[in-house]
Amino acid sequence: MQHAPPETETVLVVGHSNTTDKLASILSGQKVSQIDESEYDHLFIVSRFGKKASLQRLQQGFVCDE
Repeated sequence: MQHAPPETETVLVVGHSNTTDKLASILSGQKVSQIDESEYDHLFIVSRFGKKASLQRLQQGFVCDE
């Protein structure tokens, strides 16, 4: 990704554990710790306000049985 989405756009990003944390970091401008590939229950909400952004990291508690 070379540019962040426009300030007026709503964007849904779904990814794998090896890309989602990095993308949340790029979009928010904040450091995001790495997600282990065995974790399936993280949700990142990036809200942009002009040139500023906030980041919420939620954990939903999903369980994936193998």
